[in-house]
Amino acid sequence: MITHNFNDIDAQSFDDWYRHPDNRKIIERENRLMFDMIQPVRGEHVLGIGCATGQRLFKFLERGLTVTGIDSSQDMVDAAERNLGNRVDLHLGEPESLPFDDNSFNISIMVNTLELCKDYKIALEEAARVTKDRLFIGIWNKFAIKDVMIQIKDMFPQVDEKSFQLYTSSEIKRHLKSVLGKVPMEWKTIGQPGEGADNMFGDFIDRCTFLQRCPFGTFMGISVILVPSFRLRPLDMKAEKNNEALAGAI
Repeated sequence: MITHNFNDIDAQSFDDWYRHPDNRKIIERENRLMFDMIQPVRGEHVLGIGCATGQRLFKFLERGLTVTGIDSSQDMVDAAERNLGNRVDLHLGEPESLPFDDNSFNISIMVNTLELCKDYKIALEEAARVTKDRLFIGIWNKFAIKDVMIQIKDMFPQVDEKSFQLYTSSEIKRHLKSVLGKVPMEWKTIGQPGEGADNMFGDFIDRCTFLQRCPFGTFMGISVILVPSFRLRPLDMKAEKNNEALAGAI
């Protein structure tokens, strides 16, 4: 895998793709799937891991959540600051080493973040560590690689395709289960084969529960309900002997 350091040209290309009218349907459907799967509540604190230019975070602000974002590219963080102002707490950092305490956020989202991680397993572990309630992972589906690569080239025309590593839901769920145990997880897909972004039946297709279980949709959402775990350790108990009281009792 070839890693890529995103620059200001990449950030501008990313923003241009998000703002293009032809892509609005894709974004709306992805966001709808994400919100349906994690059910955010006003007042909760959400972390966007690999937030890029912050486009995905607007909807959380509109719903009254406290929002934090982190990205490994300074140019992406700078673009996010221009887009979001001071409404979001933004940080520069790697997904594999998040600068936050355990259980700092109600919700964490990773949308098209794992594809560019140096170690996706560590990134998943870090996301779970800092999150106390719900985790959403949005990925380009490995089983829809043809359509995925078209979207990647449109979104990041300057980036080598070899920089992106695609995964299946099984790979991600298998590692999460090895770390978290049997926590509740589910996956759904949208962007079914042949659907097209401008298909007049696209919204109906993406809302169909049966079709959301199709393993070939372009975009896959995986939601995880995090169950609190407790670490037990022995406590040193000091007991003072009262010899006089003991003698009087005999």
